[in-house]
Amino acid sequence: MLIRTARLSLLGTAAAIALSACGITDPYHAAAPSQHPAHVAPGGPPDGENDGPPAPRRPVPVAGATPQAALARYAAIYLNWNPGDVVAHQNELAAISLGQARGQAQLAAAHASAAHSHLEQAQIANRGQPIAIAPGSGPAARQWVIVTSETTTGQGAYQGLPPTLHIIYARLAQTPRGWTVVQWQPQN
Repeated sequence: MLIRTARLSLLGTAAAIALSACGITDPYHAAAPSQHPAHVAPGGPPDGENDGPPAPRRPVPVAGATPQAALARYAAIYLNWNPGDVVAHQNELAAISLGQARGQAQLAAAHASAAHSHLEQAQIANRGQPIAIAPGSGPAARQWVIVTSETTTGQGAYQGLPPTLHIIYARLAQTPRGWTVVQWQPQN
């Protein structure tokens, strides 16, 4: 019985060490707001414990100086692409956005990369421009509404498509550097 108890105690200690090494913390013991965990670079000491300057922080993404400028810039990148640059356009959208909009752009970049040969083979491209950017009202209150005119071209089912109007709902965040898209929801 004593050996079994010793094994269980040893297993419990090993589990505690493993959990502490994984970075799992006690959710009921929050750090004070002024305390920040140290960042440890692979093979290096925590921030503030080396002789060099701290690593630069990634700048807050910004799409424009005004809400309308941010939305116009985002829309221009979102609407105008071809098979050769669609992944780069989606990555640029991810770089100038936050939240849901960033995640959506990252996912679109991955999908476009996987579908590149199909896009190239069918020569699918999109051209468009916003024709209206306005604050929403009613069900779109606290959102921006962007109306776009777009033309998708290509071979097969994409050949000869007429220009179409599309509606997009968007949300923005004001950052110290300007306005950034945080939500981008095409409606049709």
